[in-house]
Amino acid sequence: MQTRYIANLARGLTLLIAIVGPFVVAHAAVKYKVLHDFTNGPDGDGNGGVTVDAKGNVYGATLTGKYNNGLIFELTPSSDGKWSEMFLYSFPGGDGGESPQGKPLFDAAGNLYGVTEYGGKHKWGTVFRLTPSAKGWTHTILYNFCSAADCDDGEEPQSGVIMDSDGNLYGAAYAVFELRPQPDGWKETSLHNFTGNHSDGKDAISAVVRDSVGNLYGMTYLGGLQCGSSTCGTIYEISPQPDGKWKETILLRFNGKNGQFPLGALLLDGSGALYGTAELGGTGGGVVFKMTPTGNGHWDYAIIHDFSGGTEGDIPVSGVVMDTNGNLYGTTGDGGNISGCGVLYKMSPSAKGKWRYTVLHRFGKINDGCAPAGDLTIDSSGNLYGGTLLGGSHGFGTVYELTPDPSPSPQ
Repeated sequence: MQTRYIANLARGLTLLIAIVGPFVVAHAAVKYKVLHDFTNGPDGDGNGGVTVDAKGNVYGATLTGKYNNGLIFELTPSSDGKWSEMFLYSFPGGDGGESPQGKPLFDAAGNLYGVTEYGGKHKWGTVFRLTPSAKGWTHTILYNFCSAADCDDGEEPQSGVIMDSDGNLYGAAYAVFELRPQPDGWKETSLHNFTGNHSDGKDAISAVVRDSVGNLYGMTYLGGLQCGSSTCGTIYEISPQPDGKWKETILLRFNGKNGQFPLGALLLDGSGALYGTAELGGTGGGVVFKMTPTGNGHWDYAIIHDFSGGTEGDIPVSGVVMDTNGNLYGTTGDGGNISGCGVLYKMSPSAKGKWRYTVLHRFGKINDGCAPAGDLTIDSSGNLYGGTLLGGSHGFGTVYELTPDPSPSPQ
């Protein structure tokens, strides 16, 4: 979906001169720092979401690099405030996979898991593992997509995987899949294959989330109801059944007014509510929404922010993350200032279910990056990490850190 994103970005570069809509400007205490400027050389280019480990090291993926097929990198902080980059693995292309996507995932043993959109035995993507050792990182392909007839097992994964307590992996690759470790390898099961027919979802490319009883939740970029010449997208639940099968339930079909083209991962909070974004819809510039379970399988849907463009930003192309105080953070791919490079925003809950919207950073300043992509990561101290596709000193994207204002938000 980066192609659609870049097209939207180009459209937005001609807009956003006037200040539009009620919002709050970021406090001066917010600190923004570029950790790495991509050169499009051996280090590759910007590709969005990153992961942070317990030591504060940052990990992510690029689409180009040493062999021009993408790589996995690590950024390590030093005592002088600078960050050094190390390449963990450069994808060779072909059967070895190419174009890694989404946030890397770590297990308790320090192994790193991810997906490639292309390459592998059948050319339609892989799930891989990187295992650390004293000699470096060992790459293992756990699954090659399109192993089943008509690619019913999935293809072209564009978001990372999640892991349950038993070490099983789950993800979306147009189909929702499960990978279980076996003595002789990994067994893949397609839990639901989206058809787009009869108002079913289509193009499941966003990462899935899992609740405490094993239900999976996610979004499809298309499918559901008609929005002009395209379909609008859906929110779905995949539930395990007593007979070992899985049941799909469509929780919401977007209709344009309540959002269109959902993108990014859903967020599941401790109460069981879901939060997410749609890159268009509402009054036109996209929305942040909340889904609240009301019992008996029913959910209430509410738009908690409707983007109006201008310096507020619009076209949210990533999901949201939540801090320990219940504040939400996310990015838009458009708006912010005359450059239309997007913003990083905060949403704070207030009285009567209202939310207060604050712009923490407007991209497009000198060398700070442009066009944020991928879901943010928040560490235990509340620092935010992400990546941009463009901008920086060389114009090929950045990895950044933002420390929000530590003072409480007014209610």
